[in-house]
Amino acid sequence: MKSFKKLFVILLALTMVLSFAACGGNSSEEESAEPASEEKVIVYGLDSAWNRLMPYDMLGMYSIIPCEKIFDRLCGFDNENIIYYRAAESIDVSDDLKTYTVHLRQDSKWHDGEPVTAYDWEWTFKTMSQPEFEGYGSRGYLAPFEGVDASGTGDIQIKALDDYTLEMHLKDASTPEAFFGSYSYYYYVLPKHLLEDIPVAELGTHEFWNNPIGSGPCKFVSETPGYEVVLEAFDDYYLGRPQFDKLIYRVQDAAAKSANFLAGDIDLSWDTVAAEEANTTLKDHEGLHLELMENVVNVMLTINNEKFPAKVRHAIDMAIDKQLIVDSICKGYGQIATSMLMPSSPYYNNDLEFVHDPETAKKTLEEEGFDFSQTYTIGAGNESRQKVAAIIQSSLAEIGIQTEIITGDSSSLIAGSRDGSIDMVILQSTTGASPTFLINSFAANTVTYSRVQDNKYYEMHVAVNQATDLEERIELAKEMQKVIFEESPYIWLYDQEIYMVCSDKISNVTVANNDKCWEWVVN
Repeated sequence: MKSFKKLFVILLALTMVLSFAACGGNSSEEESAEPASEEKVIVYGLDSAWNRLMPYDMLGMYSIIPCEKIFDRLCGFDNENIIYYRAAESIDVSDDLKTYTVHLRQDSKWHDGEPVTAYDWEWTFKTMSQPEFEGYGSRGYLAPFEGVDASGTGDIQIKALDDYTLEMHLKDASTPEAFFGSYSYYYYVLPKHLLEDIPVAELGTHEFWNNPIGSGPCKFVSETPGYEVVLEAFDDYYLGRPQFDKLIYRVQDAAAKSANFLAGDIDLSWDTVAAEEANTTLKDHEGLHLELMENVVNVMLTINNEKFPAKVRHAIDMAIDKQLIVDSICKGYGQIATSMLMPSSPYYNNDLEFVHDPETAKKTLEEEGFDFSQTYTIGAGNESRQKVAAIIQSSLAEIGIQTEIITGDSSSLIAGSRDGSIDMVILQSTTGASPTFLINSFAANTVTYSRVQDNKYYEMHVAVNQATDLEERIELAKEMQKVIFEESPYIWLYDQEIYMVCSDKISNVTVANNDKCWEWVVN
């Protein structure tokens, strides 16, 4: 070992002498070589974990966030209710609004360098809709296509016409803006050349999902399940290579979020720091800045429609002291919600007004023969939602309803709301521009968060999507919101302003359901 070190020193000295000789021995010349550029790493904090990196088994926004970076989708939506295209370059629509001819980009590539074609899309849809591929969370979003049932199972009517043309047949007429505004988050292409030899019954649990290859803006690097996903920028993404080198999604303690920003441990976060805290603790801190989003966080209470009829649900709605929730949680940066839509949306029904009326609520429950002897359950995940649950619990106790608060991670609470084991669960979504972006949450022939039984809410969404005249669509959307508000298949609690807290490394960010990471500005 000693002789090796001695030889290394001699060789190093000789190399330095030869280097000076090659430069003519001119010591006055500056070193010309540039130092290696520092890797640009963005750490993105999440309050909860994804269930897994499988885009047809996603549970909520925390699953969408990493999956839509690895895998590609046809298009996205901006806050003007306008499509922005990703894998699709353009879409032609038949006169009856039921057949879409999708022209795909010819420069889309898989992360292994192979081209993405219409045959990959056809194979994905046809494979995901086979009976052998069952029991996965997002498969039901295939239900709008011809040939499949309400669970998304059957001979789906989607086919490749050539390498870069895909034909899609819908059950119900809809404009592309309306249809993809409702469903664009759930249709991702999978690599046929890597997966087609795997039996369909084994595909959902295959090891591929532990090391996935997609065609999205980011390549998979590594995963620590439940804690961290490491991605890297894909050099050949057709919309442009993201400006970061690595993007790390990391689950954090929600209570420590501000401390993590102040310590420089995270660069941005979803869901972000509460607006009040962002504007006090973090606003003027060196190295951080705030970006106010047009979207808001809409916090809702799912309520088991199978167990609670419409009048009972609305009575429970009226009993909740929502103003106390807004004052306690939003601290001046939110408002009582009467709809699931973004308040700035042209489709938003401003005529709806919430009235806190526990006396009428109790009278209605008595008239409906409500069972006051039971103890009902309320699911709440993070600390903020647990505070909301405590206020709801107190409000309901005032009219004689006894409740128990159940805590847990978002995936288990969502599962509990869907299977009926938890009566009510506090969930949230980020509002979008489309008036029907939550359409599948109202489909009675599938299992929804509130176990919706009356399909009229879904049919009203379909009617909105079929309207080609803007004014008619706006009126239908407002009527739909009115019916949903009065019958409470979901109980809207409050809308909270979103201030994305960012380190000075990053700007031009968007909320998670409208996320164009290739447009982030990274210093």
